[in-house]
Amino acid sequence: METCGSREGKHQAGSSVAPTTFDRRQIGKREEAGTMARKRTRSGKRRKRKGKRGPDARTLFLAKQGIPEAQFRLGEMYMTGDGGARYDPEESVRWFRAAAEQGHIEAHMHVAQAYFDGDGVEQDFEEAARWYRAAAKAGHMDAPVHLGMMYANLEADMDADPDAERFVEIAADAGYPSARYLLAALRDEEGDEFDDPEEFGDLDEFGDPGPEEMREITEDLLREAWSGDADAQFGAALAYHQGLGVPRDDEEAVRWFRAAAKQGDCAAMNNLGVMLYRGEGVPAPDHEAALGWYRAAARQGDPAGLHNLAAMHYSGEGGLERDPAKAAQLTLNAARLGYPDARFVMAIKYSSGDGVEQDPAEAARWFRKAAEQGHPEAQYELGILYAEGDGVEQDGMEAEKWLLRSAEQDEVMASYALARLYDEGELLPRDEAKAVGFLLWSAEDGWPPAMNRLGSWLLQGKGVEKDPEEAVGWFRLAAEDGLALAQHNLGRSYFAGVGIGQDDEEAAKWYRRAAEQGFAPSQSAIGVMYLVGRGVERDESRALKWFEKAGEEVPDVDEVLAAFERVRNLLS
Repeated sequence: METCGSREGKHQAGSSVAPTTFDRRQIGKREEAGTMARKRTRSGKRRKRKGKRGPDARTLFLAKQGIPEAQFRLGEMYMTGDGGARYDPEESVRWFRAAAEQGHIEAHMHVAQAYFDGDGVEQDFEEAARWYRAAAKAGHMDAPVHLGMMYANLEADMDADPDAERFVEIAADAGYPSARYLLAALRDEEGDEFDDPEEFGDLDEFGDPGPEEMREITEDLLREAWSGDADAQFGAALAYHQGLGVPRDDEEAVRWFRAAAKQGDCAAMNNLGVMLYRGEGVPAPDHEAALGWYRAAARQGDPAGLHNLAAMHYSGEGGLERDPAKAAQLTLNAARLGYPDARFVMAIKYSSGDGVEQDPAEAARWFRKAAEQGHPEAQYELGILYAEGDGVEQDGMEAEKWLLRSAEQDEVMASYALARLYDEGELLPRDEAKAVGFLLWSAEDGWPPAMNRLGSWLLQGKGVEKDPEEAVGWFRLAAEDGLALAQHNLGRSYFAGVGIGQDDEEAAKWYRRAAEQGFAPSQSAIGVMYLVGRGVERDESRALKWFEKAGEEVPDVDEVLAAFERVRNLLS
């Protein structure tokens, strides 16, 4: 199938995804955004809590384990003084260099900038040029601009680099204003017409457009859009949707996506469908209209359109009858076009037999395809398959490799899985320090099973200093997220007064919450509380109900009271 363009979209996980995958591309033909020295943001929601160990401890641990992304983040922490780290330029460069030596492209740029500025190292322009050159050859689009600036300012020997002008041309062709200026300067030395640098507008220190330059870009784009250029209309829609150079206005975004879609732009068709489905820029969600535009995009081979159309058939929205088999075929079409999210969903379908015949080996094949494209959930799933030998031959090293790649992208389940593998010591050599480090990472990223397990280890002093109060804090976080086992553990803490003041009413409250989720030990525990009237009014009928749910017989009251004291003495 011939496609009308492959563009990065928003990830939607699972077999029954929401049909809201957005197509993105450059605004018109002028992509102006650079990335040098921008702070990265984490995809997961960080757990903010007071404790003895913070994100700096976790990042330091992973950096020392040689994980490039952790080394890069630690470099950022020392560069800014954030994340619990002190401001230390020398330490910053040390960790950036460690990450760069393992191929981390952004780290190359930071090391180069440090040598250029003399920040944390002695100023050395030739060394800066060497690191910029390495980043440029690795594909970093800002590196050619910085190299070109150095060559133009005689800060590095341009004659010694046969690729110098090519680097500048690459950046200029990508639309960087500063690179166009530098290229014009180089051509002027060869006798061509020299352009006024003011022509290139309001640039920040990294060659990116400032607010005034962004407004001018958008004004040019709108002029082209009004003249009927479909590419410009798509760009204008994105500008209004993202608030680039104009105030954000979803109604205008819908208007321009519609204009481009009517001219056959398949990405605009898909994005118009997304906005109609969500009810953005229109009075109310319109799933039937969204379905029509998804179909139009899919007919032209747009992967996101196929993916969204599949989701509509799967859920039975927009007036469709639910059809998992049709959804699977459409997802397969998008997957064959190389769309990572579709490949991941296809793997889930083969794993569960949802709309296709269950096939663990085929599931593993699609997980691998998505994982090799950097899909963090696919990397996690592939790691688990290798750990369990499901669809692939069991292999601890492969499991570790893929779980590490997923964990580096903040997939909390991956870091938790690594903690368990290092703790169990079956597929991988047992390593208590790594187990604690990855468990801490997952817990601080908010994964309830990790928070609960960390609480248990703190209560036992397993791999960490024993700290009942800190343990209760982790139990509470996981319990508030609804994890039954953590609710039970928090109830036990209140019951025994371990790590927190003894409180039968609080104990009963948390036992009841876990019991209502079907957790048998808590059903027995709340049954006992009703039987003897601890933390609740004595009620033998309620006690009987909970014991029946737990599949246990009603115990003798005197035996229960005696057991209470034994348990409290044991726990305390």
